[in-house]
Amino acid sequence: MRIGKKGGSEMKGLKRFLNKFESVMTAVTFAEEGEYDTAREIMQQEELPQERVSKKYGDYTTLTVKTAGVSK
Repeated sequence: MRIGKKGGSEMKGLKRFLNKFESVMTAVTFAEEGEYDTAREIMQQEELPQERVSKKYGDYTTLTVKTAGVSK
């Protein structure tokens, strides 16, 4: 079975969603036990800019991408 370009991007989106979901559920678990500071730290880590590597033109360039909801 061959996965086309669209299938690959859908899998990346699903992986990002599952990683975000896992972080949120971890933060919820800490918050339920009264560890509010730890829960906040987990959620803040999720909002930090993430570095990505672009391979578009054959050379590797590091990009910093701000996620939604981050304002400074």
